[in-house]
Amino acid sequence: MEDIQIISYDDSSLSVELFRHLHENKTLDVLDFFEGDPDRIKLDDREILFVEFRCEKSLIVVYVSSDYDFDKNELEKILRCFFRSDFQDHFQKKECNWEKFKNKCIAYRDGKGYSYTIWEYKPRNQELGAA
Repeated sequence: MEDIQIISYDDSSLSVELFRHLHENKTLDVLDFFEGDPDRIKLDDREILFVEFRCEKSLIVVYVSSDYDFDKNELEKILRCFFRSDFQDHFQKKECNWEKFKNKCIAYRDGKGYSYTIWEYKPRNQELGAA
């Protein structure tokens, strides 16, 4: 299983692996990847933007928000589930309609194209007690 790291933009400068990846791709600022239409998650009525980097040893997901007034642990748990190989056990694909983009949904376009796929987080029974 691939190592999945979920970090805030504020902490992204601390990741040596991410720094190497950015340097190899001739970019120094993670924010450059947030230009355009990044992927997003809705949590507690807030839209949190995120981008992913497939580095040598890890998948690193960097998120940014105008305020960080949300449950960071829940955000990280949902994003970690989303990037697992069995993510469809945890998510239900929704109609491609922004009205369906509600709490605990991810709008994902995988860094390409113009349309998003909306995935709603549906924890499995054993996760319900831990949430």
